[in-house]
Amino acid sequence: QVQLGSMYYKGEGVEKNFAEASKWYKLAAAQGVASAKPDLSPLDGLYQRDIYKWYELAAAEGDVKAQKGLAKVYGSDFNTTNHNDIRSYMWYKIASLSGDPDAIKLLNVLAQRMTPEERQAAEKMVIACQKNMTKGCD
Repeated sequence: QVQLGSMYYKGEGVEKNFAEASKWYKLAAAQGVASAKPDLSPLDGLYQRDIYKWYELAAAEGDVKAQKGLAKVYGSDFNTTNHNDIRSYMWYKIASLSGDPDAIKLLNVLAQRMTPEERQAAEKMVIACQKNMTKGCD
């Protein structure tokens, strides 16, 4: 289902069709396929409202791509509604614990612009999140 969604999204072998791509991604996400969840919101034009929900679901399931995506969304300077460097740090740190080199690099960049107090608060959140096996981290 994810592959079909991707084919429609990219127009590979079929005519590009975002509505059809969204349908297939939603079917996969409803069945618990973590990799489908972050792909839904941009297709539906619900970026600001739903991207957090989809990323959080996939990130809580241990999806490193979703963890980095959530960190990126929280840390984006374009995100004037929910910008939060502490949450961004927390998700980059969790993703970096899997050894992901991009997450490690981005975590270090973000850490340099944060105060020691902000980093300490974020580290506490990481510990709490890990205790719950990434459930309820946000």
